[in-house]
Amino acid sequence: MAKTIATVGGIALAPGISRNRRLYSPAAIASAVERAQKQIGSGGMPISMRTHHAADDSSERVVGRVSALTLAEDGSARFTADIADTPHGRTIASLIDTSDGKPAFLSGVSIRGSWLGAVRKVKGSDGEAVETADALEIFGVDYTASPGVPAAQVDTFAWSHRPGQTETTERVLITESVQEARVTA
Repeated sequence: MAKTIATVGGIALAPGISRNRRLYSPAAIASAVERAQKQIGSGGMPISMRTHHAADDSSERVVGRVSALTLAEDGSARFTADIADTPHGRTIASLIDTSDGKPAFLSGVSIRGSWLGAVRKVKGSDGEAVETADALEIFGVDYTASPGVPAAQVDTFAWSHRPGQTETTERVLITESVQEARVTA
């Protein structure tokens, strides 16, 4: 089992028009959250987190996995994720770390997914054409310095264990059996 070095949370996707001219409706986001919850609950393929979109299918660039995706009251998709103890995972964790009370060096995220059903062009609130569909599937949430959805970002960060720390939230295996010992004088 891979070791988790940190847990993060934030907004993966929010309703509205992205900088890439895609309209994400609350209904499409809700469909994505429902699918993701089933996928996470089934223990199937993880919803991965990669260093960036251009990492493509490079396994060493997988830095974590989404452990929960929920629908917020405003229609946005909120995520919780575990960061893996790998070289790239440690790099990402150090960039998004806010545990010292200072701003992170990186906080943006971006979904990796696809529309489901008919994809169509409609007029956006600004009068220009946007791309949309009724449903969406999220395959991953990747890190980026320039998210297409401005609200998409990490907003919580916690190390699982740091040197000098006296407690952890990570699962610790314990056993209570002992070997009997005899002392003779």
